[in-house]
Amino acid sequence: QMNPSFARMHGYTVDELIGKPIKTVFAPSEYENIPLMIKEAHDTGHCIWESLHIKKDGTIFPVLIILTAVKNDEGKVLYRVVNVIDISEKKRVEEELQLLHRAVEQSQVSVIITNKDAKIEYVNPKFIEVTGYSFEEVIGQNPRILKSDKFSTEDYIEMWKGLSAGNQWSGVFLNKKKNGENYWEDIIISPIVNSEGDILHFVAVKEDITEKKKILDELIKAKEMAEESSRLKSSLLGNMNHELRTPMNS
Repeated sequence: QMNPSFARMHGYTVDELIGKPIKTVFAPSEYENIPLMIKEAHDTGHCIWESLHIKKDGTIFPVLIILTAVKNDEGKVLYRVVNVIDISEKKRVEEELQLLHRAVEQSQVSVIITNKDAKIEYVNPKFIEVTGYSFEEVIGQNPRILKSDKFSTEDYIEMWKGLSAGNQWSGVFLNKKKNGENYWEDIIISPIVNSEGDILHFVAVKEDITEKKKILDELIKAKEMAEESSRLKSSLLGNMNHELRTPMNS
């Protein structure tokens, strides 16, 4: 026996499946696990397995199987009850989360996630590499542990005021590593909200731009020197032209 939902899940009608062997709905790769599931259910009373089923059109999809063996007073199995749950969507979400996790873990920019009270809950390996802090040292801390003496507390208060209102913030800060070394970061911080609009977390994506800023500052300095040199050259040529045009007194 089976209910119509089980048949529809596999693309069949109830009549098409009645009398068919159980392996009809299992992917071929799972055939060897069928007797193992049955044995576990008989030995322990029930078992829970993740498996792969196959639809009438050949589509293979993941399922969660809850198999219960119903026994009489003497312990003899009278029949088995099987609950099958299609977990395709669950698997899809898990794969997306795994992909996102790998992307964040392998990212070449620092990522920080805090709770709504600005207590750090997660940092990626790049953050640890850049700041010199370990994962354990920063969990539960406020990101202000990175604050250098170059920025006042008021700067941070103003930043968090905007974030608490649900606004994204971006800017450049001169922060401080664990060893006391200052470094420049280009930062984007965004609130993470639920369906009701309540802020649950904040996520910060930060890029160490110390070397970029150093090169930019050198280029600006070189440009200013070139412009000053050009100005002096123009002034000198102007003075020489004036002198040459002025009659010489003996």
